[in-house]
Amino acid sequence: MGTFPVPYGQTNGKLNIAASFVTLLNASLPDPEQSFSELFAQFDEALRQINPEVKQGTLSRAHGDWYEWLIAIAAWNAHAANPGLAIALPLPNVTSFNVGRLYTPDLYAFIQDLREKVQQSAQVELITSNPDFVILDVDGMTQAAEVAQPIQGVTGEVITMLKNQYSAFTDSCSFERITGYAGLKSSLRPDSRFA
Repeated sequence: MGTFPVPYGQTNGKLNIAASFVTLLNASLPDPEQSFSELFAQFDEALRQINPEVKQGTLSRAHGDWYEWLIAIAAWNAHAANPGLAIALPLPNVTSFNVGRLYTPDLYAFIQDLREKVQQSAQVELITSNPDFVILDVDGMTQAAEVAQPIQGVTGEVITMLKNQYSAFTDSCSFERITGYAGLKSSLRPDSRFA
């Protein structure tokens, strides 16, 4: 397998998804009029020109992250332009973070107590995979200042910040602060469709 030039990223023979995203966007925001599918097709073509051996599975995995980051940037900028709007922040997977930790310690204790009681009485675990995003009403919270500035361009630092911003709200949300959760799909595979 060939290698990608350094800007496109190569780590142990695998595509560096974040580095490729930043480089392919030339560190700027994409055209808001362009569809995700058109943008990803352009990305795929550029990556295949550099390395014709790049596999479709690799590109498909990259599409999921790219899609999530684009949605996160759009949500961030919508909130920055309209501070009264709730903000959608990406969440890591359940092995990295227990989503219940977003709630205040007393609410988290109730959640844990419920989980333990259900486990004991019905041998059922109330733990699922994390949703892709938490939707927060940050109005009046001290952390609101951290999400007030719009994102002007796409850099590695911006992606890292987006991926970690949820942690600023750990142990601080009431039930009313978390207005919802959202899951994203960039495509529907036949094995993930419901009848």
